[in-house]
Amino acid sequence: MTIEWISTVAKEALALIIHLAWPMLVAAVVVGVTIAIFQAATQVQEQSLSFVPKILATFYVVYQRGPYLGQKIRAFLHARLEDVPWIACSYKNSVPHIVWAYTIPEVKVTEREILFIGGKALYMIFLLSAPMLFIALGVGLIVSVLQAVSSVQEQTLGFVPKLLVTFLSLMIFGPWISSTMLVFTRETWQQIAIIGSR
Repeated sequence: MTIEWISTVAKEALALIIHLAWPMLVAAVVVGVTIAIFQAATQVQEQSLSFVPKILATFYVVYQRGPYLGQKIRAFLHARLEDVPWIACSYKNSVPHIVWAYTIPEVKVTEREILFIGGKALYMIFLLSAPMLFIALGVGLIVSVLQAVSSVQEQTLGFVPKLLVTFLSLMIFGPWISSTMLVFTRETWQQIAIIGSR
């Protein structure tokens, strides 16, 4: 492993990151500009009105481009890192020991399984955060409209109600969130056990 090799791989990795990330960035910028024009036209200055749609657009693009992202990352890893010494860390009595492994071990998991687990994890993030996000967005939008109508521009007037409804929605949806997370975790561990038993 030489400095030239590290420099080449770093450049290729940076180019790959830019190539894979630009659709998410473009989606976030387009949504952000659209929301900014809407806010300028309506005088509604709600922060979460810009934040939530950008997150949703980014998640959607990642979810739709999942197979392509997986293909590109896998091709890069196999092309550039196949015969490179890898440093692995093993733990003995809670003390890390450096272990050198000179080849990438044979992966038992398929690309489809990786994309399925990753896509399901993204979906779960969106699903479990949706009640708090949308309730806070609705309350923030109502408060922003009232602030625009009454010309009262107090920051805490928008922050405190959103905080209260977020805590309230966490109390209401908490049992559902925990049970959904428990089911997802069990299914994921079962899938990992099936993959590991091959």
